[in-house]
Amino acid sequence: MASPLHYLDDAQAWERERDAFVEAAIGLMAESGTVEVQVAQVVRAAGRHNAAFYRIFGSKEGLQLAVVEDAVRRTVAALERTMARATSPEDAVRAWTRHLLGLAATDAASGVHAIALDRYRLLRRFPDAASTISDPLRDLVAGVLTRAGLRESRVLAEAALELVLSRQASWIAVGRRPTAREIRTYADLSVRLVGL
Repeated sequence: MASPLHYLDDAQAWERERDAFVEAAIGLMAESGTVEVQVAQVVRAAGRHNAAFYRIFGSKEGLQLAVVEDAVRRTVAALERTMARATSPEDAVRAWTRHLLGLAATDAASGVHAIALDRYRLLRRFPDAASTISDPLRDLVAGVLTRAGLRESRVLAEAALELVLSRQASWIAVGRRPTAREIRTYADLSVRLVGL
């Protein structure tokens, strides 16, 4: 007898189902302010089946990781567009910092807010996930620094990432929207931190 989930053997169908669950989870996370959402809520919000959820993600934690990875992919794509317009390495680092810190200043990014607040907990739960949830953000700056001829570009980029993401999470945690001046100050600090 064929499995009722045989349609998930098709890569496009699997991707559609996965995307529906991820989008539903992001919406629920934005509402609740945490990545801790119930599977039943996600399944209901996505209008899909429980069995499909577990076939795709395996567990609630698998969904949480998929949501974070999806958010990082979207953020990296936006950062690449923004940084491509920079006229110098300093401007590229400033643009990167302003973009990431700007996410703390808007309600439109409330799904990102939950991820920012739970980032370290997720990294602890999924130590191998640094390659998909931290490294892509760091690597954007490391590439700029490498092209600028700076040594230890990865370490410097890691320091900038931690500065920016910890500041972002702190502002989100206390419900504080940073001013444009504060964001500019951190952008300048990031440039100095990496040695440009």
